[in-house]
Amino acid sequence: MSDSICERVMTDVMFDAPSSQKKTFKLTLDYAKSKLEKQEKEAVSFCEYSL
Repeated sequence: MSDSICERVMTDVMFDAPSSQKKTFKLTLDYAKSKLEKQEKEAVSFCEYSL
């Protein structure tokens, strides 16, 4: 995966923020971990499917 860690964690926020009424976003360790774990599972699933 060639994305930076920041891109992997913040992608959803960057796309959702413009249409949201929220003015702030608090990045927590739990949020970052959940995003990275989700993407890791998707990558493994993709690799298994591609074989």
